[in-house]
Amino acid sequence: ASIRHNLNLLSRFLGGGVERGYIEHNPVRDIGQGSRPKQARKLDVPWLDDDAAVVRLMGLLPEPIGLMFYLANRSGLRTGEVCGLRMADLATLAEGWIRVRYSYDGPLKEGAGKSKPAPVPADAPEVLAAHLKRRRAEKAKPEDYVFCGPGGGYVSKMAIHRAWLAACESVGLELTWYQATRHSFVSRSLALGGNLDQVSRAVGHSSPTVTRRYYDHFEQTIFSDALRVSLPVAR
Repeated sequence: ASIRHNLNLLSRFLGGGVERGYIEHNPVRDIGQGSRPKQARKLDVPWLDDDAAVVRLMGLLPEPIGLMFYLANRSGLRTGEVCGLRMADLATLAEGWIRVRYSYDGPLKEGAGKSKPAPVPADAPEVLAAHLKRRRAEKAKPEDYVFCGPGGGYVSKMAIHRAWLAACESVGLELTWYQATRHSFVSRSLALGGNLDQVSRAVGHSSPTVTRRYYDHFEQTIFSDALRVSLPVAR
């Protein structure tokens, strides 16, 4: 995956050189797409499929990282996305989704000015109720962070990493934060028969093709009734 990514970056760089007249040819284009390294499927990558373990980890992680883990695990948010959530982004929480606009303190990975909807479980308003009530009591404004670090800014990635390692050691798990959150969300959703297009949109992949490239082993052959309409025939 890294080799393929670096080839793409190199191709962009050399393509810019061609456009500006510094070089005559982009040699990366001589490498056929079929010859480039394939990105590995996540078939052998572990994921957290035990809800009881999720609850235990939430209890072991310090506040507010436990709630951040809950949202990332149930909604497929990247670390930066859950860190960058603002109070206004949770205005639609009771409707079953939230608006994700930031990664840490900058734009989303998808690009500046873009946002994406993310699903939340039915129990999210109840799980987050006490924390949100406390934030409102602290006079949190719409653009203030939902989850704050000691200085009032976003929770640092290092703080999350340290807390995660300690919690995993306590329960005997060997999973990275990514495996237990974003990767687990996609794996669980598809394993339960979730729609590929909806899952891809929820996690912010550029297209369902990207999701299928990594997770096609989870897809189930389940067709909705809308695709199985009978033809009324006189008998």
